[in-house]
Amino acid sequence: MNLRHTYRYRLSMFFSVFVIVFYSLHINAANKTASTSGNWNSTTTWGGSIPTASDAVTINKDITVTVNVANAVCASLNINNNKAGTANITFLAASILTVSGIVKLSGSSSGQNGTLNMSDGGTLICNSFSLGSGTIVFNAGSGTIQLNATNTLPQSAAFSSFNTLIINSGTTTTPNSTITCNSLQINKNYSGTAKLVFNSNNATVKVNGTVTIGGNGNNSYVGQIVMSLGGLLDCNNIVLGNSTGPYLTSGSGTIHLNADNSLPLTIFNNLTIKKGTTTTTGPLTIWGKLTIGSAPGVGILAPQTNIVTVKGDWDYVNTINGFTETNSTVIFNGSTTQTIRNAGTFYNLSIDNTNPGTAVFLESNITIKNNLTFINGIIDTGNDTAFFESPALATGASNRSHIKGIAAKLTNGYETFDFPIGDGFHYRPIGIINPSASNVWSAKYTHQAYINTTSDKPSDTALINHISKVE
Repeated sequence: MNLRHTYRYRLSMFFSVFVIVFYSLHINAANKTASTSGNWNSTTTWGGSIPTASDAVTINKDITVTVNVANAVCASLNINNNKAGTANITFLAASILTVSGIVKLSGSSSGQNGTLNMSDGGTLICNSFSLGSGTIVFNAGSGTIQLNATNTLPQSAAFSSFNTLIINSGTTTTPNSTITCNSLQINKNYSGTAKLVFNSNNATVKVNGTVTIGGNGNNSYVGQIVMSLGGLLDCNNIVLGNSTGPYLTSGSGTIHLNADNSLPLTIFNNLTIKKGTTTTTGPLTIWGKLTIGSAPGVGILAPQTNIVTVKGDWDYVNTINGFTETNSTVIFNGSTTQTIRNAGTFYNLSIDNTNPGTAVFLESNITIKNNLTFINGIIDTGNDTAFFESPALATGASNRSHIKGIAAKLTNGYETFDFPIGDGFHYRPIGIINPSASNVWSAKYTHQAYINTTSDKPSDTALINHISKVE
């Protein structure tokens, strides 16, 4: 037996099979060009067979191809053949085109224009978009764009407004500008993780409806929004498509809510309740600023019996009370001075701020309905007042945590109350014991000899009842 001959024979056979397979693939991976306007599924449009999933498709200038079926496919799509003029693709309602690669809109030079028209609806599924140098027209209409691979959305005003946008797999990075859509879903039906990443603090995604994170009740379809570099997500509400997180990496980003919603997420950086009532479904932590309301919108935060922890400022844009306190607890837990503006009523309020100076500064009166707990930090009331309703109490006050400024107390009959006051360094409480009449009592501590014995403020009409000269 001649082994060398057998080896050469087998190698020759392998090479022949390889050539046949390569030739077959080359034949199947054809270039399809639309030189006549018509429907996608018409052989006349393509001058022969309709495109397959392995075909690179080009729509020539001055040609309009209409996607009229739900099973249109190709490997890539060029909307203009680098010729002066306008190439067009139009979707009918319920039509679907799946492109396994890139969709390029317009040609490589000025005047080589491309139009993507989804005014009647339809779905375009692709990996990414590339914009040429010609004029680009994108009519989102009632259509759906689904992205199936890692990509960066183009930064172009002409390609910035979508109807339904689905980030189905991979990582989609926003441009360093604003995009808008009517609905946004992060992972519809991909077994894995899909992410929307905000490119910078200048990136804005404006959603006129709902943001859905995760897919259709299947915990394998994981969705995530990443705002590590900042950015703004402005939407009506957020819903979770499944029970698999993490759903949000809040980073230094900001989220605005514009409609009634039940908030499923628990950790944010900056959160603004611009309009509608936001009801929490569990503990809520704000690492940055909490803003309630917007001009001219009226927003309401209703935490029910949950805990709200705020590490930044608390701001009401409108003068009306936008916080429905119910039996909730609010904790100010920052490490720098936190400002409360235009605030209303808190049920339980806790101060646990590690700033050695002023922990919480008031730019408006606040009301405590049940209990004010001091752990760390000074409340400086400025020109305003911390008001305790009946039968609210204060607990835990000390040299390191008390009220610097005016505290007021409403008594209804017989109550005992110690005012948790001091000067920011010295805790010097003063108490009332069982006053028989209903009244409002106010107290302030000054760590110096007090000369004016008639009034704490020039505008006050009531005389001061008592000044202690005992330390």
